[in-house]
Amino acid sequence: MNLLADSHAHLNAREFARDVDEVMMRATRDNVRVIINVGTDLKSSRLAIRQAERYSGMWATVGIHPHYTKALDEDIWGELSALLSVPKVCAVGETGMDLYRNLSPREDQERAFLNHLELASRANLPVVIHIRNAYEETLRILEANPPQNRGVLHCFSGDLHHARKALDLGLYVSFAGTVTYSGNSTLAAAAAYVPADRILIETDCPYLTPIPFRGRRNEPAFVSYVAERLAAIRKISPVQLAETVYENTVRLFGITEVAV
Repeated sequence: MNLLADSHAHLNAREFARDVDEVMMRATRDNVRVIINVGTDLKSSRLAIRQAERYSGMWATVGIHPHYTKALDEDIWGELSALLSVPKVCAVGETGMDLYRNLSPREDQERAFLNHLELASRANLPVVIHIRNAYEETLRILEANPPQNRGVLHCFSGDLHHARKALDLGLYVSFAGTVTYSGNSTLAAAAAYVPADRILIETDCPYLTPIPFRGRRNEPAFVSYVAERLAAIRKISPVQLAETVYENTVRLFGITEVAV
């Protein structure tokens, strides 16, 4: 298989506290050359940056997950804004709306989402968007406040209607290990529909481990299984799919130096 990119990982999660070096070695062995390490709060954003500065194939994002938006204050926003100038920071997020667990009030999530979109616009960076049980609400906000430098709906779980709306906004759509699970014809239809120049793949590790490793901790090396399943859905070769999503990831996140 050609070079691969994992467009959304959490190697800053506690599940990787003891063995990031080994995880990165396995990723390199399996031709994963670009990993976007995603921040979910201030602490994880700082760690994502430190890890990205250590590993040549890793880049970081800076943001506050919707779950944690009720605790935001001006000091946190100020530090987040300052982190955007670090060379290996390639995006703002993850941000968005999560109305499944409602760990933060909806109004706090909406306010934080708008602030992230503004930060991304000022920094000329793409935005990484999380949506759970909130597609219509999130897309409505995006339609009124379209990202100035594009972005990605990560771990897409919507339908064709949602995919079309995202594409109309100029967004990329990323598929995770869930696309390998049986019985989700709605997700497969969306995966077949997204144009080649707007599709990404990810692990969202340590979560959403693809078949055949479901039940284990996920990691970037497993992104090849997402690529293989997506290639089968789209009726193209895994090599072609890998090449396409690699090029899309590099383009979206503005990555210019890649270790090969």
